[in-house]
Amino acid sequence: MQKGLGDLLGHLSSRYMDRLEFHTDWIAIQHGLGPYLKAWSTCVRERMHRKNWQGSDYVYRKDNGVERYMNPDTIDHFMSQLGDAR
Repeated sequence: MQKGLGDLLGHLSSRYMDRLEFHTDWIAIQHGLGPYLKAWSTCVRERMHRKNWQGSDYVYRKDNGVERYMNPDTIDHFMSQLGDAR
């Protein structure tokens, strides 16, 4: 019960959501879904005419590697670490 409450309250925090979304993308890559995630990420950015879309109200901080949704270059980086670059 306490875990559920923590998650609920976490959704009110931008920082929590940044980590949650980034970690979700990382899990998808670990499960071999990197190419699909990259295709989706690329499509969204092309349609929005943004190379690096950070989410609705998020400021991308490249210096510490934090971004809410992985950009195609970040996805490539993590896929290459796993030997899954396609």
